[in-house]
Amino acid sequence: MSEDRQDGGGPSADPDSFGFTDEQLREHPTVYADGLFAGKVVLVSGAGSGLGKAIAALFARLGADLVVCGRDPGRLQAAAEFLRGLGAPGAEVTAETMTIRDPD
Repeated sequence: MSEDRQDGGGPSADPDSFGFTDEQLREHPTVYADGLFAGKVVLVSGAGSGLGKAIAALFARLGADLVVCGRDPGRLQAAAEFLRGLGAPGAEVTAETMTIRDPD
């Protein structure tokens, strides 16, 4: 495992945790222009945690309206609330609980 950074520039310093904290997702620098996805709708599956949440966070920061889906309703709703706080004023975040195991 790589050495964890404690300056906010890398994964959590907690050895039992992986990935960025919500604060790190909010503040981590990006090379993309502000508003790059303004007026666009982006669908992100698995957005309740992990890589899906990180991807959704970046799209929200870049101004996209989001449709996020995942299997765990609690995690998904918590992630949706976090993502609403990242987006541009008026940007929408819609959360839908679903699983590929459910044929309907």
